[in-house]
Amino acid sequence: MLRALLKRDDIDIGPAPSLSPIQSPARSPKRRAKPVRIARLYPEHRIESDQQAEVLLHEIATYADDCIGAYVPQKDIERFYTYLCKERGWEQRHWSVFGAALGQRTHRRLVKRRGKRFMAYLIPRACA
Repeated sequence: MLRALLKRDDIDIGPAPSLSPIQSPARSPKRRAKPVRIARLYPEHRIESDQQAEVLLHEIATYADDCIGAYVPQKDIERFYTYLCKERGWEQRHWSVFGAALGQRTHRRLVKRRGKRFMAYLIPRACA
């Protein structure tokens, strides 16, 4: 019955509708989290790796004058750190923890030499 009504000459239904994929609505931009102010009741103690990083930089700057103002490869600093821990009786931290503390004290840079990439740390002047 409905088909008979649609096929009448006086009703123009136009071209056959094409099926198109359903598109999702436009996404709204994500909101940035609001900053939260944190106040400490007790002062935080300095982490031992931070203290070790300061002593290591001071020792390198004191005993290796030609390294001041230059970048030293991570492997050399790791070796010196191992020696310093044995000499002073420190607990040796994993390099990822110690390297992060060292990176906060000085500038670090990713360097490429002879086709190999490695991290290098800038040795500042001794603060003594």
